[in-house]
Amino acid sequence: MIERLAYADLNPALRSELLAAVQAEFGHIAVVQAIDWATPDWVFIWREAGQLTSFYQLVERTVLLDGRPYRTGGLHNVITPSAYRGRGFSSRLIRETESFWWQERQLELGLLLCANALLPFYERLGWQRTDAATYFEQPTSRQRWSVNTMLRFAPGVLPVLPQEISLEGLPW
Repeated sequence: MIERLAYADLNPALRSELLAAVQAEFGHIAVVQAIDWATPDWVFIWREAGQLTSFYQLVERTVLLDGRPYRTGGLHNVITPSAYRGRGFSSRLIRETESFWWQERQLELGLLLCANALLPFYERLGWQRTDAATYFEQPTSRQRWSVNTMLRFAPGVLPVLPQEISLEGLPW
């Protein structure tokens, strides 16, 4: 069963459960700890027999690709608890909720900040790595993302190969 929830409307128990999963998955990564991250707008959750099997968060924002604005969905914190990995829950969750991105929210672009080890997973889902310099804001400065940026253009949007991407705010 898939749930789509506005992040601002999450009850405290669910918010705590999701934050604990994020901390368990990414809390040990130095770059994650060193950066201030955007608050998501949406959460997509897959449950089997009442158990949280996968979730991801979505940040909506207009970003700039070579100065051109794109209504963007930032894919954030895609997590499958270890007991449920290898069964395709995250892949199915992302695939089955894409229509919300493209049709309901009218987003033109998906953008993901991605670790090297996860590139093949997202490539199988149609995301493409870009060599564009990606910049984001932090409380004291503008910074450049040092790992991978991946893009997925909405159906009907002509893909571009940008040289520079500006997230126009905190990263996700």
